[in-house]
Amino acid sequence: MYSKEKINSAVKHLLEQCVNQMHTLYQEEEITDFYIHVDPGSGEMRIVDDNDTLLSREAIPSDLQSDEENDAPEGLLADFRQSLKEELQRLNTAKAFDDVNVFHPFSFLLETADDIEDLLIVDDANYIIGDELLKGLDDDLDSFIDNLMKN
Repeated sequence: MYSKEKINSAVKHLLEQCVNQMHTLYQEEEITDFYIHVDPGSGEMRIVDDNDTLLSREAIPSDLQSDEENDAPEGLLADFRQSLKEELQRLNTAKAFDDVNVFHPFSFLLETADDIEDLLIVDDANYIIGDELLKGLDDDLDSFIDNLMKN
């Protein structure tokens, strides 16, 4: 079994490096998305912006890596996802993104081989952590329009 503390430590370091780079690199940039890649096969996590500029790279602890013979431990990506969400929320609460010079809204996305998931959307004073608030929005809007058209 792998250690969630190792995941949390690696994620914290990755995101803190990224925030430092964001404050250093950007002067009113037209950047709107930051992509987080977690790849146990290559043994690294990294964050890039819209222009593929590398902001942060962190080694995945060796016991969490996969290779040709062994897949990553089950549930590993879900634990990374949860740790990323928690750390982004912590940084947001600490106002780490308040004075970043990029266009608003901007977002942090977890990009995997199968999916892209919003982890944090920052729009001036509005912050959305994860996608739980957006689930079912299309259905709610469709239902609202249907009810409106009936009346």
